[in-house]
Amino acid sequence: MLSDSLKVELVKKDSIIDSLNAKIADFQIKKEKPKVYSSKKSSNITKAQEYETKAQYIYNFAAYIEWPVVYNGTEFVIGVAGDQSAVNKIKGTIGDKKVGGKKLRIEKYNKVTNYHVVYVTSSNSNSFATIKNESKKNKTVLVSDDDALFAFGAHISFIVDDDKIKYIINKPVIEKIGLRVSQELMRFSE
Repeated sequence: MLSDSLKVELVKKDSIIDSLNAKIADFQIKKEKPKVYSSKKSSNITKAQEYETKAQYIYNFAAYIEWPVVYNGTEFVIGVAGDQSAVNKIKGTIGDKKVGGKKLRIEKYNKVTNYHVVYVTSSNSNSFATIKNESKKNKTVLVSDDDALFAFGAHISFIVDDDKIKYIINKPVIEKIGLRVSQELMRFSE
């Protein structure tokens, strides 16, 4: 026969185990239901203002990600999968800056260039899978205007919320390709 004090201890342990099991179940439910973002809200931001803000963010993404030695060239290359006006606006906003002491080169995306970052505009979202596949062999960060592409492997996706442009970062996927994201960049992610 078990003593009364031993029975009390067993009841306490069972209670703790039940409590932990409930917390684990809650955590799994939250994990299975990811936060849904919608960038389809109306906004008063002009396309020019939007591209200017996104260009600044793209520059910060480049500056606050730790790039491997394999990118020892003299230029930091960003490809823009979108129309020429998007390329020109991004060039005009950040084209004269440097990343890690390297001159920034911004160009319209093509499949033969090795990019550090590829920005896929909303007008090119339907090409995302192809671009992702073409970039697979490189350590390329894929940035998307379409937050729905986040679920399909975009590393960073923009969200337009009212008149603010925000971003979400898929840190585990970025780290999986061998890059490191700074805490500074993560702090401002949604």
